[in-house]
Amino acid sequence: MYWVSTQHTPVAADELTSFEHTYGITLPTPYASFLTRYGPGTYCGLLVIERPDPLLLQAYAEYELWSHDDNCPITAQ
Repeated sequence: MYWVSTQHTPVAADELTSFEHTYGITLPTPYASFLTRYGPGTYCGLLVIERPDPLLLQAYAEYELWSHDDNCPITAQ
């Protein structure tokens, strides 16, 4: 379902590891595996897989698309 092209630009595993260390987080294993195998891309403009980007995430957090409670692993911070 992902492929809209035969050209993939995988993300280097050390780039993801560096991101995790910089921001003190652990990326979900399926997400990291997908990026290191296929790289970022889109499917029909509906499903977008991006490199981890704190500026992009902050913009989504400001939209308050999810509720934050004590059981939520995602917070606005």
